[in-house]
Amino acid sequence: MIEEKITERYLTGDNHVYSNSMRHDILTLFDRQYPRVLDIGCSTGNTGIILKKEGLCKWVTGIELSKETGEIAKKFLDEVIVGPVEVIIDNIPDQSFDCVCCLDVLEHLLDPWTVMETISKKIKPGGIIITSIPNIRYISIILKLIFLGQWEYKNSGILDRTHLRFFTKKTALDLHSLPCFRLEKVQYLIPNYFKIINFLSLGMFNGFLTSQYLIRSRKT
Repeated sequence: MIEEKITERYLTGDNHVYSNSMRHDILTLFDRQYPRVLDIGCSTGNTGIILKKEGLCKWVTGIELSKETGEIAKKFLDEVIVGPVEVIIDNIPDQSFDCVCCLDVLEHLLDPWTVMETISKKIKPGGIIITSIPNIRYISIILKLIFLGQWEYKNSGILDRTHLRFFTKKTALDLHSLPCFRLEKVQYLIPNYFKIINFLSLGMFNGFLTSQYLIRSRKT
C-alpha cells in the first residue's frame, strides 16, 4: 500500500524525471563503446539517443515508470519496459548488459541499496554502472536549514517532493560498494556561478558546491 501511494505521487508530480534534456554530462564517463546499455529511468529516451549517436553503444533498453513517457521512449530506443524498476530488474537475465545507467533514480526508491545489488548482477564482467545522485550537502540547502530553519520540498531539484532518500558524497559512494566492483571515477557537477569559488579554494569546498555526483564503477 505504501509503495502504491509513493508510485502514484511520483507519476503525478511535476518532476524533472520527465524533462526532455539529454544527459551530455555522462558522456565523459564512457571510456569506450559498451554495446548493450540499460537506461533505468529512461524518460523520453533522449539520453539513449545521444549515446547511440555518439557511437557509445549499439543497443539501449530503457526502463520507465510512466506509461505515457515510456510510449514516447519506444519511438527512439530499441526496447522499453514500463513499470517499477524494483520489479522489472529481477526479471532481466544476469550478465545481459555492458553498462547500466541509473540517472536521478536511486533517490526516488525505497531501497536503492538492494536495487543496486540486483543491478550489479545484470552486468557483464568488464561492464560499468553509471549513477547520477544529488548532493544533500549542497550549500543552498545547508544555509537555508541552518540560518532560516527551512527544509522546503519543491517540484524539482535536490528537495524534490518525490525523493525518498538523500545522499552526500560518502553515502553516494557507498551505493557503489558492491562485490566484484571497483570504483573508477567521480565527477562533480558544480554550477557555473560556484566554479570560480571552487577554483580559488583549490576544491576545498567541493562537498558544499557540488549539486550532483556522477559516479562510475566497473565489474572486475
